[in-house]
Amino acid sequence: MPDIDNIITSIWNSVVLFFGLPWEEYLTTLWGIFIVLDGVLVVLFVILVVKAKTFAPPISKRYTRPSLSGLLKHKKLIEKYVSMWKKIQDDAESAPPHSYTTAIVNADILIDELLQDAGFEGKDMGERLGKLNGFGLKTLNGVWRAHRLRNKIVHTSDFEASKHAKDETLAVYENFLKEIKVLE
Repeated sequence: MPDIDNIITSIWNSVVLFFGLPWEEYLTTLWGIFIVLDGVLVVLFVILVVKAKTFAPPISKRYTRPSLSGLLKHKKLIEKYVSMWKKIQDDAESAPPHSYTTAIVNADILIDELLQDAGFEGKDMGERLGKLNGFGLKTLNGVWRAHRLRNKIVHTSDFEASKHAKDETLAVYENFLKEIKVLE
């Protein structure tokens, strides 16, 4: 059986030897190794970011909202909508009260065509309007209300809009067209 004094002495000698090692030299070497590893990791990170940029959309597409008027100007369609709007306004007073209802429906059709021409997809105008939520348009809620009135007109037999409803609805659509810079 080993002698307990020898075991304690050998443990003590190991501890003294461990703490007697040149730790400052070891830590300096380790510090140097970590500096080199950090440099390699930074270089690899930069390479990764550069390669990843080829898969990212251009910054102009990531951080700017598409402009409805910009899309329509690009397609040379603004004049079409300005003339349609003027015709709707002229026709709105032609044969009241039926012309009020027709004006609201035609204004809604104009907005729907505009959204389609601007590239907004969807099975109906409601879906296309829903895609405008991220644009921060102040008039969007009003357009939704006007569209619901149009739906009521179309789906309710013998519904006739009042002059007040026509004026209010056309004002909403006009403000929307001004906000997206189709009208001035």
